[in-house]
Amino acid sequence: MKPPKDTELDTTSTGEEAERYVNRNLRWNLTTQTAEITLFLTGIAFASPVTVLPAFAERLGASNTLIGLIPAGQTVGWTLPGIFAANQSERLSRKLPFLLRLTILERLPFMAIAIVAFFLAQSNPGLTLLILLCGLTVMWLIGGLLLPAWLSMMAQIVPIRIRGRFFAWSGVFGASLGLGASAVVGYVLDNFPYPFGYVICLAAASAVLWIGLIFFRLIREPAAVTKPPFVSSRQYFARLPSILRDANLSWYLFATAIASIGTMANGFFTVYALVNLGASEWQVGAFNFVLLAGQIACSILFGNLADRHGHKFIIVLGAVSLVVANLAAIFAEQQSWLIYLAFVGVGGSLASIFVSGFNIMLEFAPASQQPTYVAIGGLTRAPALIVAPIVGGLIADASGFQPVFIIAAVTSALGALMIATLVRDPRRVPSHTSPIAPDSH
Repeated sequence: MKPPKDTELDTTSTGEEAERYVNRNLRWNLTTQTAEITLFLTGIAFASPVTVLPAFAERLGASNTLIGLIPAGQTVGWTLPGIFAANQSERLSRKLPFLLRLTILERLPFMAIAIVAFFLAQSNPGLTLLILLCGLTVMWLIGGLLLPAWLSMMAQIVPIRIRGRFFAWSGVFGASLGLGASAVVGYVLDNFPYPFGYVICLAAASAVLWIGLIFFRLIREPAAVTKPPFVSSRQYFARLPSILRDANLSWYLFATAIASIGTMANGFFTVYALVNLGASEWQVGAFNFVLLAGQIACSILFGNLADRHGHKFIIVLGAVSLVVANLAAIFAEQQSWLIYLAFVGVGGSLASIFVSGFNIMLEFAPASQQPTYVAIGGLTRAPALIVAPIVGGLIADASGFQPVFIIAAVTSALGALMIATLVRDPRRVPSHTSPIAPDSH
Protein backbone atom coordinates (compact mmCIF):
# COMPACT_ATOMS: atom_id res chain seq x y z
CA MET A 1 0.00 0.00 0.00
CA LYS A 2 1.40 3.40 -0.96
CA PRO A 3 1.49 6.32 1.48
CA PRO A 4 -1.61 8.53 1.28
CA LYS A 5 -1.50 11.48 -1.06
CA ASP A 6 -1.86 15.02 0.20
CA THR A 7 -5.31 15.21 -1.43
CA GLU A 8 -6.52 12.71 1.17
CA LEU A 9 -5.74 14.98 4.09
CA ASP A 10 -9.23 16.46 4.35
CA THR A 11 -10.93 13.17 5.23
CA THR A 12 -11.71 11.73 8.64
CA SER A 13 -13.03 8.35 9.75
CA THR A 14 -15.42 7.12 12.40
CA GLY A 15 -14.08 5.45 15.51
CA GLU A 16 -15.27 2.04 14.30
CA GLU A 17 -13.69 2.49 10.86
CA ALA A 18 -10.39 3.57 12.38
CA GLU A 19 -10.35 0.68 14.83
CA ARG A 20 -11.04 -1.86 12.07
CA TYR A 21 -8.34 -0.32 9.89
CA VAL A 22 -5.81 -0.35 12.72
CA ASN A 23 -6.54 -3.96 13.65
CA ARG A 24 -6.45 -5.09 10.02
CA ASN A 25 -3.03 -3.50 9.46
CA LEU A 26 -1.60 -3.93 12.95
CA ARG A 27 0.87 -6.68 12.13
CA TRP A 28 2.07 -4.84 9.00
CA ASN A 29 2.58 -1.59 10.86
CA LEU A 30 4.26 -3.21 13.84
CA THR A 31 6.68 -5.03 11.53
CA THR A 32 7.58 -2.12 9.26
CA GLN A 33 7.84 0.46 12.03
CA THR A 34 9.85 -1.81 14.30
CA ALA A 35 12.26 -2.14 11.38
CA GLU A 36 12.35 1.63 10.83
CA ILE A 37 12.89 2.49 14.49
CA THR A 38 15.51 -0.25 14.76
CA LEU A 39 17.47 1.16 11.84
CA PHE A 40 17.14 4.73 13.09
CA LEU A 41 18.56 3.79 16.49
CA THR A 42 21.29 1.72 14.84
CA GLY A 43 22.29 4.67 12.71
CA ILE A 44 22.48 6.91 15.76
CA ALA A 45 24.67 4.28 17.51
CA PHE A 46 27.35 4.78 14.85
CA ALA A 47 27.47 8.48 15.81
CA SER A 48 26.30 8.44 19.43
CA PRO A 49 25.87 11.91 21.00
CA VAL A 50 26.97 10.38 24.32
CA THR A 51 30.19 8.70 23.18
CA VAL A 52 31.33 9.13 19.56
CA LEU A 53 30.40 12.77 18.94
CA PRO A 54 31.87 14.13 22.21
CA ALA A 55 35.09 12.19 21.53
CA PHE A 56 35.26 13.58 17.97
CA ALA A 57 34.59 17.10 19.23
CA GLU A 58 37.36 16.71 21.81
CA ARG A 59 39.78 15.65 19.05
CA LEU A 60 38.77 18.75 17.10
CA GLY A 61 39.86 20.88 20.05
CA ALA A 62 36.48 21.61 21.64
CA SER A 63 36.37 22.83 25.22
CA ASN A 64 34.12 21.13 27.75
CA THR A 65 31.68 24.00 27.28
CA LEU A 66 31.47 23.35 23.54
CA ILE A 67 31.16 19.61 24.13
CA GLY A 68 28.21 20.46 26.38
CA LEU A 69 26.59 22.08 23.34
CA ILE A 70 26.19 18.65 21.73
CA PRO A 71 23.52 17.35 24.15
CA ALA A 72 22.20 20.91 24.46
CA GLY A 73 21.78 21.16 20.68
CA GLN A 74 20.01 17.81 20.65
CA THR A 75 17.67 19.07 23.34
CA VAL A 76 16.93 22.33 21.53
CA GLY A 77 15.99 20.34 18.45
CA TRP A 78 13.85 17.76 20.17
CA THR A 79 11.99 20.08 22.54
CA LEU A 80 11.52 23.59 21.15
CA PRO A 81 10.39 23.38 17.49
CA GLY A 82 7.53 20.94 18.12
CA ILE A 83 5.23 23.59 19.53
CA PHE A 84 5.42 25.52 16.24
CA ALA A 85 4.35 22.47 14.21
CA ALA A 86 1.76 21.06 16.62
CA ASN A 87 -1.11 23.30 15.47
CA GLN A 88 -0.65 22.21 11.86
CA SER A 89 -0.09 18.59 12.87
CA GLU A 90 -3.38 18.41 14.74
CA ARG A 91 -5.31 19.51 11.65
CA LEU A 92 -3.78 16.82 9.40
CA SER A 93 -6.07 13.88 8.92
CA ARG A 94 -2.99 11.85 8.02
CA LYS A 95 0.46 12.76 9.28
CA LEU A 96 2.61 10.60 6.99
CA PRO A 97 2.89 12.91 3.93
CA PHE A 98 4.00 15.79 6.15
CA LEU A 99 6.54 13.56 7.89
CA LEU A 100 7.97 12.18 4.66
CA ARG A 101 8.59 15.63 3.23
CA LEU A 102 10.69 16.80 6.17
CA THR A 103 12.44 13.64 7.29
CA ILE A 104 14.66 13.79 4.21
CA LEU A 105 16.28 16.93 5.66
CA GLU A 106 16.69 15.16 9.00
CA ARG A 107 18.82 12.44 7.41
CA LEU A 108 21.24 14.62 5.42
CA PRO A 109 23.61 16.12 8.05
CA PHE A 110 25.63 13.03 9.02
CA MET A 111 26.83 12.52 5.45
CA ALA A 112 27.57 16.23 5.06
CA ILE A 113 29.61 16.22 8.28
CA ALA A 114 31.48 13.09 7.16
CA ILE A 115 32.47 14.75 3.88
CA VAL A 116 33.63 17.91 5.63
CA ALA A 117 35.60 15.89 8.20
CA PHE A 118 37.31 13.89 5.47
CA PHE A 119 38.67 17.02 3.82
CA LEU A 120 39.04 19.53 6.67
CA ALA A 121 39.33 17.83 10.08
CA GLN A 122 43.13 17.94 10.05
CA SER A 123 43.72 21.15 8.12
CA ASN A 124 40.91 23.22 9.66
CA PRO A 125 39.57 21.60 12.86
CA GLY A 126 37.84 24.81 14.00
CA LEU A 127 35.69 25.01 10.87
CA THR A 128 35.01 21.28 11.05
CA LEU A 129 33.83 21.65 14.65
CA LEU A 130 31.54 24.53 13.67
CA ILE A 131 30.01 22.51 10.82
CA LEU A 132 29.64 19.52 13.14
CA LEU A 133 27.65 21.57 15.67
CA CYS A 134 25.56 23.30 12.98
CA GLY A 135 24.82 20.04 11.15
CA LEU A 136 23.72 18.29 14.31
CA THR A 137 21.53 21.25 15.25
CA VAL A 138 19.78 21.15 11.85
CA MET A 139 19.20 17.42 12.21
CA TRP A 140 17.73 17.78 15.66
CA LEU A 141 15.61 20.83 14.79
CA ILE A 142 13.95 18.93 11.96
CA GLY A 143 13.48 15.95 14.25
CA GLY A 144 11.79 18.20 16.81
CA LEU A 145 9.39 19.59 14.22
CA LEU A 146 8.44 16.04 13.27
CA LEU A 147 8.19 14.54 16.75
CA PRO A 148 4.65 15.61 17.77
CA ALA A 149 3.15 14.48 14.46
CA TRP A 150 5.12 11.23 14.49
CA LEU A 151 4.05 10.31 18.02
CA SER A 152 0.46 11.21 17.25
CA MET A 153 0.60 8.90 14.24
CA MET A 154 2.13 6.13 16.38
CA ALA A 155 -0.76 6.58 18.83
CA GLN A 156 -3.14 6.07 15.90
CA ILE A 157 -1.58 2.87 14.56
CA VAL A 158 -0.42 1.21 17.83
CA PRO A 159 -3.14 0.59 20.47
CA ILE A 160 -2.28 1.78 23.96
CA ARG A 161 -2.55 -1.74 25.41
CA ILE A 162 0.68 -2.76 23.60
CA ARG A 163 2.35 0.61 23.08
CA GLY A 164 4.88 0.22 25.88
CA ARG A 165 6.05 -3.15 24.58
CA PHE A 166 6.13 -1.89 20.99
CA PHE A 167 8.48 0.96 21.84
CA ALA A 168 10.46 -1.25 24.21
CA TRP A 169 11.09 -4.02 21.68
CA SER A 170 11.80 -1.51 18.92
CA GLY A 171 14.39 -0.06 21.27
CA VAL A 172 15.73 -3.52 22.08
CA PHE A 173 16.21 -4.43 18.42
CA GLY A 174 17.75 -1.05 17.72
CA ALA A 175 20.11 -1.31 20.67
CA SER A 176 20.98 -4.91 19.76
CA LEU A 177 22.09 -3.87 16.30
CA GLY A 178 23.67 -0.88 17.99
CA LEU A 179 25.85 -3.30 19.96
CA GLY A 180 27.23 -4.52 16.67
CA ALA A 181 27.61 -0.91 15.56
CA SER A 182 29.52 -0.05 18.74
CA ALA A 183 31.87 -2.99 18.13
CA VAL A 184 32.47 -1.64 14.64
CA VAL A 185 33.02 1.84 16.09
CA GLY A 186 35.66 0.51 18.50
CA TYR A 187 37.42 -1.42 15.74
CA VAL A 188 37.32 1.47 13.28
CA LEU A 189 38.58 4.08 15.76
CA ASP A 190 41.37 1.75 16.87
CA ASN A 191 42.52 0.71 13.38
CA PHE A 192 42.00 3.76 11.18
CA PRO A 193 44.06 6.91 11.65
CA TYR A 194 42.37 10.09 12.77
CA PRO A 195 40.10 11.50 11.38
CA PHE A 196 39.18 8.66 9.02
CA GLY A 197 37.77 6.48 11.78
CA TYR A 198 35.24 9.17 12.65
CA VAL A 199 34.49 9.76 8.97
CA ILE A 200 33.63 6.07 8.55
CA CYS A 201 31.38 6.12 11.63
CA LEU A 202 29.48 9.19 10.38
CA ALA A 203 29.08 7.75 6.88
CA ALA A 204 27.77 4.47 8.32
CA ALA A 205 25.26 6.37 10.44
CA SER A 206 24.01 8.22 7.38
CA ALA A 207 23.68 5.06 5.27
CA VAL A 208 21.64 3.21 7.89
CA LEU A 209 19.28 6.17 8.39
CA TRP A 210 18.55 6.29 4.67
CA ILE A 211 17.79 2.56 4.57
CA GLY A 212 15.34 3.06 7.42
CA LEU A 213 13.43 5.62 5.36
CA ILE A 214 12.32 2.79 3.05
CA PHE A 215 10.38 1.17 5.88
CA PHE A 216 9.01 4.48 7.12
CA ARG A 217 7.27 5.00 3.79
CA LEU A 218 5.38 1.72 4.25
CA ILE A 219 3.18 2.88 7.15
CA ARG A 220 -0.53 2.25 6.72
CA GLU A 221 -2.14 5.12 8.56
CA PRO A 222 -5.88 5.55 9.11
CA ALA A 223 -7.56 8.91 8.76
CA ALA A 224 -7.98 10.67 12.09
CA VAL A 225 -11.22 10.12 13.97
CA THR A 226 -11.47 13.80 14.88
CA LYS A 227 -9.78 16.85 13.43
CA PRO A 228 -9.80 20.17 15.30
CA PRO A 229 -11.17 23.19 13.45
CA PHE A 230 -8.73 25.72 12.08
CA VAL A 231 -7.39 28.23 14.58
CA SER A 232 -4.88 30.95 13.91
CA SER A 233 -1.43 30.79 15.43
CA ARG A 234 -2.35 33.66 17.76
CA GLN A 235 -5.45 31.82 19.01
CA TYR A 236 -3.51 28.58 19.33
CA PHE A 237 -0.72 30.01 21.48
CA ALA A 238 -3.20 32.06 23.54
CA ARG A 239 -5.00 28.92 24.69
CA LEU A 240 -1.88 26.92 25.61
CA PRO A 241 -1.70 28.20 29.22
CA SER A 242 -5.15 26.74 29.88
CA ILE A 243 -3.72 23.25 29.47
CA LEU A 244 -1.48 23.84 32.48
CA ARG A 245 -4.51 24.34 34.72
CA ASP A 246 -4.44 20.57 35.09
CA ALA A 247 -2.54 20.45 38.40
CA ASN A 248 -1.46 16.85 37.92
CA LEU A 249 0.04 17.62 34.53
CA SER A 250 1.74 20.74 35.88
CA TRP A 251 3.35 18.83 38.74
CA TYR A 252 4.57 16.22 36.28
CA LEU A 253 6.10 18.81 33.97
CA PHE A 254 7.79 20.63 36.87
CA ALA A 255 9.17 17.44 38.40
CA THR A 256 10.53 16.14 35.09
CA ALA A 257 12.16 19.52 34.47
CA ILE A 258 14.02 19.11 37.78
CA ALA A 259 14.98 15.55 36.91
CA SER A 260 16.19 16.71 33.49
CA ILE A 261 18.96 18.73 35.12
CA GLY A 262 20.45 15.35 35.96
CA THR A 263 21.30 14.83 32.30
CA MET A 264 23.96 17.58 32.48
CA ALA A 265 26.75 15.02 32.88
CA ASN A 266 25.74 12.61 30.10
CA GLY A 267 27.95 14.18 27.46
CA PHE A 268 30.99 14.27 29.75
CA PHE A 269 31.36 10.66 30.87
CA THR A 270 33.38 9.73 27.79
CA VAL A 271 35.59 12.82 27.97
CA TYR A 272 36.09 12.25 31.72
CA ALA A 273 37.21 8.67 31.03
CA LEU A 274 39.61 9.77 28.29
CA VAL A 275 41.10 12.74 30.16
CA ASN A 276 40.95 11.78 33.86
CA LEU A 277 40.91 7.98 33.87
CA GLY A 278 43.41 7.38 31.08
CA ALA A 279 41.01 5.44 28.86
CA SER A 280 42.19 4.58 25.34
CA GLU A 281 40.32 5.75 22.27
CA TRP A 282 39.24 2.21 21.40
CA GLN A 283 37.30 2.18 24.67
CA VAL A 284 34.86 4.71 23.20
CA GLY A 285 33.38 1.72 21.38
CA ALA A 286 33.35 -0.27 24.62
CA PHE A 287 31.49 2.53 26.41
CA ASN A 288 28.97 2.63 23.56
CA PHE A 289 28.59 -1.16 23.83
CA VAL A 290 27.91 -1.03 27.58
CA LEU A 291 25.48 1.87 27.20
CA LEU A 292 23.48 -0.05 24.60
CA ALA A 293 23.57 -3.26 26.64
CA GLY A 294 22.10 -1.34 29.56
CA GLN A 295 19.49 0.16 27.27
CA ILE A 296 18.51 -3.29 25.97
CA ALA A 297 18.14 -4.85 29.41
CA CYS A 298 16.17 -1.89 30.76
CA SER A 299 13.95 -1.65 27.67
CA ILE A 300 12.84 -5.27 28.04
CA LEU A 301 12.06 -4.69 31.70
CA PHE A 302 10.48 -1.25 31.27
CA GLY A 303 8.22 -2.22 28.35
CA ASN A 304 6.45 -4.93 30.31
CA LEU A 305 6.26 -2.83 33.46
CA ALA A 306 4.84 0.14 31.53
CA ASP A 307 1.95 -1.83 30.03
CA ARG A 308 1.16 -3.37 33.41
CA HIS A 309 1.79 -0.52 35.84
CA GLY A 310 1.79 2.66 33.76
CA HIS A 311 4.45 4.98 32.41
CA LYS A 312 4.89 7.10 35.54
CA PHE A 313 6.69 4.22 37.26
CA ILE A 314 9.13 3.97 34.35
CA ILE A 315 9.87 7.70 34.42
CA VAL A 316 10.85 7.36 38.09
CA LEU A 317 13.10 4.40 37.30
CA GLY A 318 14.76 6.43 34.53
CA ALA A 319 15.59 9.24 36.95
CA VAL A 320 16.98 6.74 39.45
CA SER A 321 19.15 5.32 36.65
CA LEU A 322 20.76 8.74 36.26
CA VAL A 323 21.43 8.85 40.00
CA VAL A 324 23.26 5.53 39.70
CA ALA A 325 25.19 6.75 36.64
CA ASN A 326 26.48 9.87 38.36
CA LEU A 327 27.32 8.13 41.63
CA ALA A 328 29.32 5.58 39.65
CA ALA A 329 31.22 8.36 37.89
CA ILE A 330 31.94 10.09 41.20
CA PHE A 331 33.68 6.99 42.58
CA ALA A 332 35.32 5.92 39.30
CA GLU A 333 38.59 7.65 40.22
CA GLN A 334 38.93 5.11 43.05
CA GLN A 335 37.60 2.15 41.05
CA SER A 336 37.94 2.86 37.34
CA TRP A 337 35.64 -0.01 36.32
CA LEU A 338 32.72 1.97 37.76
CA ILE A 339 32.76 4.24 34.71
CA TYR A 340 31.13 1.36 32.83
CA LEU A 341 28.29 1.37 35.36
CA ALA A 342 27.82 5.06 34.57
CA PHE A 343 27.08 4.15 30.95
CA VAL A 344 24.69 1.40 32.07
CA GLY A 345 22.82 4.07 34.03
CA VAL A 346 22.65 6.35 31.00
CA GLY A 347 21.29 3.39 29.01
CA GLY A 348 18.55 2.92 31.60
CA SER A 349 17.66 6.60 31.43
CA LEU A 350 17.47 6.51 27.63
CA ALA A 351 15.32 3.37 27.78
CA SER A 352 12.84 5.06 30.12
CA ILE A 353 12.56 8.09 27.85
CA PHE A 354 12.07 5.95 24.75
CA VAL A 355 9.51 3.63 26.34
CA SER A 356 7.57 6.10 28.49
CA GLY A 357 8.81 9.67 28.21
CA PHE A 358 6.65 10.50 25.23
CA ASN A 359 3.94 7.89 25.77
CA ILE A 360 2.91 9.35 29.11
CA MET A 361 2.15 12.68 27.40
CA LEU A 362 -0.12 10.85 24.96
CA GLU A 363 -2.05 9.53 27.97
CA PHE A 364 -2.40 12.99 29.52
CA ALA A 365 -3.81 14.32 26.23
CA PRO A 366 -7.21 14.23 24.50
CA ALA A 367 -6.78 12.30 21.24
CA SER A 368 -7.24 15.42 19.10
CA GLN A 369 -4.58 17.38 21.02
CA GLN A 370 -1.81 14.80 21.29
CA PRO A 371 0.72 16.78 19.18
CA THR A 372 0.21 19.81 21.42
CA TYR A 373 0.68 17.86 24.65
CA VAL A 374 3.81 16.17 23.29
CA ALA A 375 5.17 19.59 22.31
CA ILE A 376 4.35 21.07 25.74
CA GLY A 377 6.08 18.14 27.41
CA GLY A 378 9.24 18.94 25.48
CA LEU A 379 8.92 22.71 25.82
CA THR A 380 8.68 22.72 29.61
CA ARG A 381 11.76 20.51 29.95
CA ALA A 382 13.75 22.46 27.38
CA PRO A 383 15.26 25.18 29.63
CA ALA A 384 16.75 22.62 32.02
CA LEU A 385 17.90 20.30 29.25
CA ILE A 386 19.50 23.13 27.27
CA VAL A 387 21.13 25.08 30.07
CA ALA A 388 22.25 22.15 32.22
CA PRO A 389 24.94 20.68 29.91
CA ILE A 390 26.28 24.14 29.10
CA VAL A 391 26.51 25.00 32.79
CA GLY A 392 28.01 21.57 33.34
CA GLY A 393 30.70 22.35 30.78
CA LEU A 394 31.49 25.67 32.46
CA ILE A 395 31.74 23.97 35.85
CA ALA A 396 33.92 21.20 34.41
CA ASP A 397 36.27 23.75 32.84
CA ALA A 398 36.49 25.72 36.09
CA SER A 399 36.42 23.01 38.78
CA GLY A 400 36.63 19.60 37.15
CA PHE A 401 34.05 16.91 36.52
CA GLN A 402 33.25 15.86 40.10
CA PRO A 403 30.98 18.84 40.92
CA VAL A 404 29.05 18.20 37.69
CA PHE A 405 28.40 14.60 38.68
CA ILE A 406 27.31 15.60 42.19
CA ILE A 407 24.81 18.20 40.95
CA ALA A 408 23.42 15.75 38.38
CA ALA A 409 22.97 13.02 41.00
CA VAL A 410 21.17 15.32 43.45
CA THR A 411 18.75 16.80 40.89
CA SER A 412 17.96 13.37 39.42
CA ALA A 413 17.14 12.06 42.90
CA LEU A 414 14.97 15.09 43.69
CA GLY A 415 13.08 14.73 40.41
CA ALA A 416 12.47 11.03 41.01
CA LEU A 417 11.11 11.76 44.51
CA MET A 418 8.78 14.49 43.23
CA ILE A 419 7.36 12.36 40.42
CA ALA A 420 6.83 9.42 42.76
CA THR A 421 5.02 11.42 45.46
CA LEU A 422 3.33 14.38 43.76
CA VAL A 423 2.14 13.01 40.38
CA ARG A 424 -0.77 10.66 39.78
CA ASP A 425 -0.38 8.29 36.86
CA PRO A 426 -2.75 9.61 34.13
CA ARG A 427 -3.74 6.01 33.45
CA ARG A 428 -5.16 5.76 36.96
CA VAL A 429 -7.31 8.89 36.82
CA PRO A 430 -10.09 9.97 34.41
CA SER A 431 -8.33 10.71 31.13
CA HIS A 432 -8.94 11.30 27.46
CA THR A 433 -8.37 7.99 25.75
CA SER A 434 -8.00 7.32 22.04
CA PRO A 435 -11.29 5.97 20.68
CA ILE A 436 -9.46 3.32 18.66
CA ALA A 437 -8.25 1.59 21.83
CA PRO A 438 -11.35 1.35 24.05
CA ASP A 439 -10.04 -1.63 25.99
CA SER A 440 -6.82 0.03 27.07
CA HIS A 441 -7.90 0.92 30.58
